[in-house]
Amino acid sequence: MCFSLGASLSAFFAALVAVGWTYGVILDKYVHDAAFARADAESSSLLIGFALTIAFVQLVDAMAHTNALAKRCVFPKYVVGTVGYVFIALQPAALAVVAAIVASTLYVRVLAILLALVGLGHVILCLSLDAPLSNWLRVDVKHVTNTPFKICAVVYGFFSPSKDYANNATVYGSYSRFVMYFTTLPLATLLLALALVERLSEDTGSGEGNAYRNRASYAWASFVSVSAIGFVVASTMSQTPGHIGSVWCLVSNAATVFACAILQAAIGVEAAAVFAGVVVMAWVVLFALMSVIS
Repeated sequence: MCFSLGASLSAFFAALVAVGWTYGVILDKYVHDAAFARADAESSSLLIGFALTIAFVQLVDAMAHTNALAKRCVFPKYVVGTVGYVFIALQPAALAVVAAIVASTLYVRVLAILLALVGLGHVILCLSLDAPLSNWLRVDVKHVTNTPFKICAVVYGFFSPSKDYANNATVYGSYSRFVMYFTTLPLATLLLALALVERLSEDTGSGEGNAYRNRASYAWASFVSVSAIGFVVASTMSQTPGHIGSVWCLVSNAATVFACAILQAAIGVEAAAVFAGVVVMAWVVLFALMSVIS
């Protein structure tokens, strides 16, 4: 299960290792392989950079778990809540920015930039008008069960009202944040898909150049697909209202490893297999160690 300090820290560490390792491979290929175009390096780097922003949500969860285990405010709740909200709410905007950078046609770029500005503007609006912020900028940990392990749920107060917070203002309330996130995220994903289709249809000749271009596109497609499956999994695993975002972000770390493995295949299938095996093993070992300690 995924509702523990060990799960959050191990997921963040695995994603950090995967992203760092893969970025090193991308940089090496760009420097030493003339067929590895700058656009392919940029697309690949943007993918792992975006994946890392999702992984940072697990670090937010870990801070919330630490506060709950210590039964005191080790990390200020207001800071944890603000960081968590910004990292989650700006995911669609970040994806739209990636789509704008990857796109080769003006209309896709314009739409992506507008979508990013809408997402950013709404976050600023919520932070500016929905006072007091302490009522909803919260990341709480709630006990779920002790069978077979002690399992807790990390609950975000950003998207759903609670007994202490019932602001459902049309423009900047909890419901509007929910609608904004789950509307702009698929729209940003669609724009990215259009941008990738454009890249795949570009006539860049044949050989390794095409192979690298295709690999970056396939990595993006796999990341989005596995993340979408992760969202479905999250909706079935979430046992506490407000917890689905935490579960989805954790499950999406599997998408990060999968996509990074595709990018690692640029230096060989064996290298990709070694990479995936080491990262997954590190994830499992750290999870086991943290579970014993906590």
